[in-house]
Amino acid sequence: MPENAPTPPNPPRSESSQGAPRKTVAAVSTEFVGPLPPPAMLDGYNQIIPDGANRIMRMAESEAEHRRSIEKEVLAIQKEDLRRERAERRLGQIFAFVLCTIAILAGVYGVTQSSGPAGQIAGGVVGVGGLASLVIAFITGSRSGVGKPSEPRAM
Repeated sequence: MPENAPTPPNPPRSESSQGAPRKTVAAVSTEFVGPLPPPAMLDGYNQIIPDGANRIMRMAESEAEHRRSIEKEVLAIQKEDLRRERAERRLGQIFAFVLCTIAILAGVYGVTQSSGPAGQIAGGVVGVGGLASLVIAFITGSRSGVGKPSEPRAM
């Protein structure tokens, strides 16, 4: 035989080397992704169960509708959470502003109404403390992104 000539395929043997017949086992696996099986499989369901394909279609449609309603509820809850979070943040800002304003006004009052240097120093410390707290809150808040809305939480 020439070197490049193809070798003939080995004929299938019906008997093993001991003379017993060989058995061949083959496994077939079919899978699909999604809520519905392929049309040929749906036809098979119709042969086994009366109106089986329609029952499967109704089941897939009701499952999809249920999933959409759950997603709508989750979005509504997240929207309400964001609204409340914004309201809490706004209320915190208002209270912080009021407290700092009171501290600054108390400092000004202490400086202007005291007769001695100790009262003026105490008033100055209170006033500067109130002003400093506003500045610090503004700087740290703008760096950390406190005013930005948070990411929605997964449920």
